[in-house]
Amino acid sequence: MRPLFAAGAKSACVFKDIGGLCNEMCECAVHGRCQVAFSRLHVSGFSCKDLSKLNKARDAGRSSLPDRSGTSGATLDALMRFVTAHMPPILVMENVDDLLSHTSSNFAFLLNELESRGYQADAAELCSMDYFVPQRRKRCYVIAYLVLPGWEGRAVATQARRAVALTNRLVHSRAATSLNSFLLPESHAYVRSELERRTQARSAASKEHEQREELWKEQYQKELAK
Repeated sequence: MRPLFAAGAKSACVFKDIGGLCNEMCECAVHGRCQVAFSRLHVSGFSCKDLSKLNKARDAGRSSLPDRSGTSGATLDALMRFVTAHMPPILVMENVDDLLSHTSSNFAFLLNELESRGYQADAAELCSMDYFVPQRRKRCYVIAYLVLPGWEGRAVATQARRAVALTNRLVHSRAATSLNSFLLPESHAYVRSELERRTQARSAASKEHEQREELWKEQYQKELAK
């Protein structure tokens, strides 16, 4: 669960237990005890332990979410209690790509849980290397919209599908932006300042090392002279 800001708090809250977020107040590791703040866009996740294929102890054909077994089922249950209590208009949930596996009913169960609470949703499978991260890590992102009063006749699920389609289109576009476009040029004042700071830090560390070495030699020679 991502950190939330309590009412009037300048720093983000770090709530200790996802199960407590369905209440109005929850234990906070930063401020002690805080009111759970309302958010229009809620980004979160739940445990992947019982879903991931990297967990050799899991049963690949077992649907752990409907069974509410293990940490995956327990944390999703707590997340759904939070959703029921606070009903954020937009939900974005992240988990391993195995959530979309056709060998289990986990994803269908999640969609049913959302729909039973008035949400319509869709999912996208994204990979970190498509975002210039030097690793191949696939993840499932579920985007859910709350069907508000008066919106019953509108295709809210279409909005979720459009968001997913746009994400996929940006990722797989041939005109995808290269990593260099996100980096400042070496001539930039901030870059020059940072490089100079690092050079000075390395120089100071080198001098300190030399001083310690000379001190050690001096002490060693004194010990030999005794």
